[in-house]
Amino acid sequence: MRAELYRIERIDPRALSIMARPRGGDWLMDEIQAWQAAGVDVIVSLLTLEEQTELGLDEEALLCAQHQLAFWSLPIPDRALPGDAAAADRLIEEILAALNAGKHVAVHCRMALGAQRCWPLPRWSRLVTHLSRR
Repeated sequence: MRAELYRIERIDPRALSIMARPRGGDWLMDEIQAWQAAGVDVIVSLLTLEEQTELGLDEEALLCAQHQLAFWSLPIPDRALPGDAAAADRLIEEILAALNAGKHVAVHCRMALGAQRCWPLPRWSRLVTHLSRR
């Protein structure tokens, strides 16, 4: 089963989605091709390096690059806040710039339950507020 995209806000042609982490190992290429077919331009991973290894996603950044998908990472431990607030702020700015350029951005953590890792921060509210004003 492929990771399903859940749109947070759709502002044509801009799109922001969350999803569960992709299947790893031999399935990872299929996942990336499905993202491409869905029109995703940027993947944002919130997995830690340990989770990437555990889940067979060590090649995610490389395979995304090979398929012309931007790959950005901000490792956030489950049920925790980012250790680097400045990096989180930079990521929000990069996401906003990508959306303003008409890109489809998809964010994944481990299971897209998202409330605890994908969208817990006041910083993320800036992103959501920006999108809701469009």
